[in-house]
Amino acid sequence: MSDADVLRLLQKHMSIGLWRSDLESGLVFFSPPISRLFGLPEQAGPVNVAAVRAAMHPEDAPFVLELLETISREKGSAQIVLRVRSSEAEDYKYVRLVGRYRARDKDCGEIIGIGHEVPADG
Repeated sequence: MSDADVLRLLQKHMSIGLWRSDLESGLVFFSPPISRLFGLPEQAGPVNVAAVRAAMHPEDAPFVLELLETISREKGSAQIVLRVRSSEAEDYKYVRLVGRYRARDKDCGEIIGIGHEVPADG
């Protein structure tokens, strides 16, 4: 079984998705599972960061920015669990984002990561 096969299985059965933040351009990209977690349309290009922020609980958005800044500054890794609006208007689900810095030869690098919903029971 290849790494790509394992990733497809995880994405299908555990709703694990990939995300990437290009530190040079400031653009953020989501795989389809992450887009669905945030209630966004699936797309190949960069996501609408304002829509991502609007999907988050207002108290959690600053922590996500802090996470990205810390990973970028320390060239390390970090994780956060945040509240994301669920399909029911007043409800939130918990989403875990994990990211790590990845250097690139041509610029200041990127942050790559995974994300998944945290089950309500644990």
